[in-house]
Amino acid sequence: MPAETAPQERLWMAFPTGGYTLGDTEEDAHAARSVWAAVANAAVEFEPVTVVVDPDDVGIAARYLNRNVEVLAAPLNDAWMRDIGPTFVLDQDGSLGAVDWIFNGWGAQDWARWDKDALIAGEVSGRSGATHIVSALVNEGGGIQVDGQGTVLVTETVQLDPGRNPGLSRADVEAELARTIGATQVVWLPRGLARDSERFGTRGHVDIVAAIPSPGTLLVHSQQDPRHPDFQVSRDIIEHLRTTRDAAGREWTIIEVPALKCSGMAKALSTTATSTTSWSTAASSPVPSGTPTMTRRCRSWRRPTPAGVWSALTPVSSSPAAAESTASPNSSLLPRRKRWTMTQTTRTSTP
Repeated sequence: MPAETAPQERLWMAFPTGGYTLGDTEEDAHAARSVWAAVANAAVEFEPVTVVVDPDDVGIAARYLNRNVEVLAAPLNDAWMRDIGPTFVLDQDGSLGAVDWIFNGWGAQDWARWDKDALIAGEVSGRSGATHIVSALVNEGGGIQVDGQGTVLVTETVQLDPGRNPGLSRADVEAELARTIGATQVVWLPRGLARDSERFGTRGHVDIVAAIPSPGTLLVHSQQDPRHPDFQVSRDIIEHLRTTRDAAGREWTIIEVPALKCSGMAKALSTTATSTTSWSTAASSPVPSGTPTMTRRCRSWRRPTPAGVWSALTPVSSSPAAAESTASPNSSLLPRRKRWTMTQTTRTSTP
């Protein structure tokens, strides 16, 4: 699996459909659709974009999306393509493969619906022309981070989650990651951030904890406020990562990324997995001199709302020899070359 920083050929997204993603009012729904469409419409100026749209929403999506955005109609429960879509990989000869993980609503959570989303990876794989690689591992794109050289970051609370993969051991997970994405070094984090352990969280996705901008370098979430439950969590994670190595045996260069400072009153986060409130504070404590910070107003999450756009990127293939044969007969917008897709998140603030 190539790194997220590699050049890409195509962006894959899903358009928000009915349910909690769209909020409670038409104003909420308009805001969500506008945010998703803004990402697609900006990206299509630079590369092809395909958006999966529920058949009932094709007419609605047309009012928001640029005419150059390709639409793939397929039933959807939600719009988090990073998690429901395939993980695309390249073989040694540059040919495209699409890993189709099992998706079960982030561990079969009671609020989630996934009967339609569980089929999206297969739909996207077929449209891309990739070799379909079926996996028995319950996993999501947000649950892995790679460096393109064999290293993958995961968390015990996701890949070993009893709601996802009951009975599997670390060795079982590592063997499947080696088979599917070519992982030769699996770095296990003990958990994710506090809010992600709430009822509407993913139980610990690594993609909001750490990223690998270049081989041997880690960007790691660092909470600066001692009152925040992630203050100790982030420190424990950073200390743990200092004891690990990448696939090449290198010690990590760890760059701590300070968490956003929040203003505005909100409830304190309970650190239990059943909590339904989210943390923020009326005033943030000082951070060390010279530390870059950002300030925004935060709100608690009573339900999943449009706090970000999960997308998938299709970077440029390294196989000129395979370029001729993979154009889809169904679309003139698809590039006539092999391509692979990796996942990436584009986050957007809401007022």
